[in-house]
Amino acid sequence: MNSQDLFGASARNWQADCRIVPSRIKSAGVEGNRTEMPITPFKLDDSEHFAQKTLRLRHEAQANAREHTAAFIEALTQVEALAAAIAAGGEAYSVGVRETARALAPDLEGARLNVTSILARAA
Repeated sequence: MNSQDLFGASARNWQADCRIVPSRIKSAGVEGNRTEMPITPFKLDDSEHFAQKTLRLRHEAQANAREHTAAFIEALTQVEALAAAIAAGGEAYSVGVRETARALAPDLEGARLNVTSILARAA
């Protein structure tokens, strides 16, 4: 069975039709009969090797995470103090608010101590 039987036209006729391409499309990015493609999709910077850059970025990310964790511990400390003040506020606060603050204060202290100990072990 030949290609004319399968497709109704010979493969050679189909290839001839493909050559009918406007000249602006044909010459775009083509030099002679070759397309110019770089060997790598991006040019590597010779001043810093990929492994060095990866290590540097990891250290920067870890430093940012330590700063963010310190801010989290400070926020937990402030919320813990606020919850203790509301719990001890007496009749000025609604009963539900006082009870929520009273129940939340120990959990906040435990969370702060937990995060502090994790940070100390990681250092």
